[in-house]
Amino acid sequence: MARSTSRGSNSSPNGLLTVTIAGGRHDHVDPASNNEEEEDDELVDPDDPFDVIHTKNVPLQTLKRWRQAALVLNASRRFRYTLDLKKEEEKEQKKSMIRAHAQVIRAALLFRLAGERELVTNTAAPSLAAPTPDGDYAVGLEQLVSMFKDQNVRGLADILKSNPEKGISGSDIDLSKRKIAFGTNTYPRKKGRSFWRFLWESWQDLTLIILIIAAVVSLALGIKTEGEASADRHSHHQSTMEAEGSSQASAAASESQATSERIKLNVGGKLFETTLSTIRSAGPDSLLFVLSNRPANDPNPVFIDRDPEIFSVLLSLLRTNQIPSAARRFSTQELADEAAFYGIDSHFRSAAAPPPFSGIDASIVKSISPASEGLPSTFAVADNGAVWIAHGGQISSYDWSLAHTGTLRTHLDEIDSICRVWTEIAAVGSESDAGLHFYDFSSSRHVGSVHWTDPSDPRIFKARVNAITASETSVFASFDCPHRENIVLEIDKERIQIVSQLGRQSGNQAKHMVPSKLTFVPATGVLVGTAITSGAFGYSGYIRIWDPRSGDVVWETNEPGAGRSSRFGDSFADVDVDAEGLSIFKLCSKSGDLGMADMRRLGDDPWVYLEEKNPSMVNYGGEVNNLLMHCCWGQVFVGKGGSLEVWSRVQAHGGSIEGESGREGLFRRNFVDKRGDSERGDIKKIEGGGDRLFVSREGVEGIEVWESSHTSGAVPVS
Repeated sequence: MARSTSRGSNSSPNGLLTVTIAGGRHDHVDPASNNEEEEDDELVDPDDPFDVIHTKNVPLQTLKRWRQAALVLNASRRFRYTLDLKKEEEKEQKKSMIRAHAQVIRAALLFRLAGERELVTNTAAPSLAAPTPDGDYAVGLEQLVSMFKDQNVRGLADILKSNPEKGISGSDIDLSKRKIAFGTNTYPRKKGRSFWRFLWESWQDLTLIILIIAAVVSLALGIKTEGEASADRHSHHQSTMEAEGSSQASAAASESQATSERIKLNVGGKLFETTLSTIRSAGPDSLLFVLSNRPANDPNPVFIDRDPEIFSVLLSLLRTNQIPSAARRFSTQELADEAAFYGIDSHFRSAAAPPPFSGIDASIVKSISPASEGLPSTFAVADNGAVWIAHGGQISSYDWSLAHTGTLRTHLDEIDSICRVWTEIAAVGSESDAGLHFYDFSSSRHVGSVHWTDPSDPRIFKARVNAITASETSVFASFDCPHRENIVLEIDKERIQIVSQLGRQSGNQAKHMVPSKLTFVPATGVLVGTAITSGAFGYSGYIRIWDPRSGDVVWETNEPGAGRSSRFGDSFADVDVDAEGLSIFKLCSKSGDLGMADMRRLGDDPWVYLEEKNPSMVNYGGEVNNLLMHCCWGQVFVGKGGSLEVWSRVQAHGGSIEGESGREGLFRRNFVDKRGDSERGDIKKIEGGGDRLFVSREGVEGIEVWESSHTSGAVPVS
C-alpha cells in the first residue's frame, strides 16, 4: 500500500497531500524512466481499489472511492469541476436495461423464425428428397433447424465439414454443393406493390375525390355554356358593330348637348353666360368645374364675389387658350391672383409665358427695379424665369410673373456673387467680406456659412468669394485671400460642409488667378473655371476644367499662349460655356470674333472662329472697353460696351444646319438692341432663363427684361 501511495500522491511543502490519478500520457516524463514504469505496472495489485492504471472505462466503484478520498484531502473542490457519479450510475442502469430488452426481443425474433422454418418443413411434400444428393453431408435442413431450436450444436462443425476457426473452404464447388443442400444465405425479398395499387390508394384521399368531382362538374358546365355561346357568336358580332355605331352617335350627341347646355354665373353683380364645356375645360380640380355640377334647371345663377372684369379675361382665356388684349388693363400679378382663386393658374401661366426666345426678335418688355438701393450688383435667374436681384446687402425676389415676392436683408454690405442653391435657398458672397453664406427666403434667416481656413498656413484668413455655381448635390465657390492665394471649394448642399478642394494656386501670375466665373456641366460632371484680367498690354487669362470626382485638371489653356494658335495676340476678353451643347465660346478682345471649341474634342488648339460675313451689319465704331458674353438656348449673346449682339444658328430650308466652310457657317451675327438702347450704359451682366433675357447696365437702376414677340416671324440675315 505504501507503493501505491508513492505512485498516486505527492507531498507538498505545506504538508498537504495532493492526490493524483496515475495513468494517461505525460510528455514531460523522461524516456529513460520507461523501464521503471514497466516494473511498477507489473507490481500492480488488482484488488487494490485505489490502484487505477487507465482512467478510460474505469469501474464506477473505483471512481467513487477516489471521489471520497479527494473530497477528504481537498474540501474546497467539493463543488468545483466534479463528476456527477450518480448520473453516471443512472446511465449505466439504463444501458443495462436496454441491453436486457434487446436480448429478449432478439430471442423472440429467433424463436419466431425457427417456428416458421419448422412449419415450412412439416408442410413440404413427402416425396421431397434429402438435400444431400451426393451424400457429402450427414445432416439435412430439417435437422439443422431442430438442432438450432434445441441448442444441440455439438459436432455440428464436423458434420457440416467446417472449421470453427477458419470456416468453410470457400471453393466454387463447395459453395455450389452447399447452395444445393441448404439453399442461399439471403433474406426473402418482399414482393413490391404495382403502380395500379399505388393509384388506387391515392384515390382514397378525400381531397382528391372532391377535386375530381369539381372538375367533372366544371367540364360539364363549360361544355353547356360554350355550346350556347358559339350559337350566338355570329349574332353578337353583328350587335357589337351596331353598338359601336350607336355609341359614336351618342357620344357626338352628348358632346353637342354639353356644348349647347348653358350655365349662368353672377360674378360681382355681373351676369355671365357660357357653356358647360367651356367651364369644365378648367380642369377637375378647379372651382369652375365644381360649379358646373349644379342642377341645370336651377333658376338662380351662382354668385361669386370677385372682380367681373378680370373674370371676363379669364373666361376668354378658357375659350381661346389665349390672353385677350383687354388684359393689358391689369397687372400680371392681379391676373395671376384671380387665376389661382378659380384654380386655373396653370392655364394662365402657360398662356402668359413668353414664346421661345430668339435674339433677332426681342425687345425690352419690362424693367425690374428694387424699391431701395436700385443699383443691382448682381442677379440670379431660375429656369422658370424667376429672378433674385442683389442690391447693396439686400436680395429682392421676383416670381415667374416678375411680381415682387419679398426682400431679404443680409449681414453683408455688398453682394457680388449669388447662386440659387434650392428653390428658396440662396448662396451669396462678397469681395469685401469673408465667407460663403446661405440664406433661406421662406423664413428670411441665415442658415449657414462656409469659410476657407488652413490650420497649417496662418496666411489663409478672411478668404473672399469671387464666383459661385451649383450642381444637384454640391455648391462650388472660388475663394481668394488678401495675399492672392486662391482655391475652389466643393460644398455639400445638404450639410453645408466642405467635401473637397480643387486647384489651390498662389495667385502670383495671370495663369494662377482666382477663377472669376464657374460653370458646372451636368452632362459630363466637370467644372469649368475661367479667369481674365486686362492691363496695358491687353487681356490675359486661362480656361481650366476640373473633374470634381478626382480633383484633377483634365484640360486647360492660357492666353496669350506660346504662339501655337493662329490667333496669337488676339486673347479672349470673356469666356462662357454652353452646358447643353457641350461647347466653350470665347470672345476675342481685338477682332471681336467668336471662337468655339467642342468639349468632346479638346486639344492644343481646338478653336473654330466664327467670322462675320454679313456686309449689311453696321458697326457703330469707337473703342470698346467692356466685353462680355453669355450662352443660353443655343445662342451666344455678346455685350460690347452698351450694344447687345447675338450669334444664332442658321437653319437651312430643308431643316438641316447650313454650313459654308465647316463650323464657321453654323452661326450668324445680328444686333439685338437698337441704337437708343445701346446708349443707356455699358452692359454689366447678361443671363437668361424662362425664355427671358435679363440685362443689367453700369450705373443704371433696375434690370432690363427682354422677350420675343408672339406674332413676329423674323429670320436671321445670312
